[in-house]
Amino acid sequence: MTDERLADQLLARLSSGPVREAQATDPPEISGLRLKRALASLTARGYLLEHKEGVVRLMGSHDLLLAEHLEPVLRGRRFGLPLFSYGRLGSTNEAAARLAQAEAPEGTLVTAEEQLRGRGRQGRTWHSPPGVGIWMSLVLRPRIDPEKCTGIPLLGALAIAHGIERVTGARPELKWPNDVYLDGRKVAGVLGESAVEGARVRFAVLGMGINVNLPASSLPPELSATAGSLAMATGRTWDRVAVLAAILLGLEERYDAYVKSGFSAIREEFLSSSHLVGRPVEVIFPHGSVSGTVLDMAGNGELVLATDGGTSQVRVGEASLRVK
Repeated sequence: MTDERLADQLLARLSSGPVREAQATDPPEISGLRLKRALASLTARGYLLEHKEGVVRLMGSHDLLLAEHLEPVLRGRRFGLPLFSYGRLGSTNEAAARLAQAEAPEGTLVTAEEQLRGRGRQGRTWHSPPGVGIWMSLVLRPRIDPEKCTGIPLLGALAIAHGIERVTGARPELKWPNDVYLDGRKVAGVLGESAVEGARVRFAVLGMGINVNLPASSLPPELSATAGSLAMATGRTWDRVAVLAAILLGLEERYDAYVKSGFSAIREEFLSSSHLVGRPVEVIFPHGSVSGTVLDMAGNGELVLATDGGTSQVRVGEASLRVK
């Protein structure tokens, strides 16, 4: 048994309560040195431990996304393994990018119970408290033209909506380009980043944040009017493992078609979930904005707008419905 596997086994036991050193491993005769290395590994992954008088305790214990629960569900899937799970992490996208740089295979998944530097689009932070959401990043190695990378976050948003509907029965709405809404509140977002070398994509990292069991009471004041969660929308808590697995399945079901045909492979499905066509919007950029009525989505997921100056295609920005 490797030290990392021993650490995962120990974490599973600690999630149920304090564990005496003599009962911490199976078989129990594993050396004290290996036990210390396993504890050090959990600490390095951001789990807070108390080790006193021969008893190990997991501090701030909550409903953990444990490897022993995730790996059996993900086994046989293309996406989700190898799995790197953390208790506390700066950013899953940053960790996944480091793994990708080190030639981690497509499908490598990074999860964290809590992110300290969770990132959204346009430099925003993503509120990522422990134990109530899915904060994850996936390594992809699509053989596509670099310009098609801009559509990968839309693919991620569609997969999230699919996963949520499959597990909860609730039908989310997509807000261009990559936010997911339920009951009028934002419950998930996607951040795509890629590394390009010449005319090829070396890798892409698809970061996803899903508020699963986030209670309204834990929202910071600046998010209290706009953010939500699956629990807030449906009135019950949900199994995070089931939601994560359903999202990855939704991504797998659409990924090959996207790589082959680009955004056109998911265009109709995205449009049916976004409800933007025919509606007036304002698209805000980092250095300006444009207003118009949405006519279509084209190319790599650009919005096609009818503006006062004619027809315009918008590749980046954030679209909000405009009140006439």
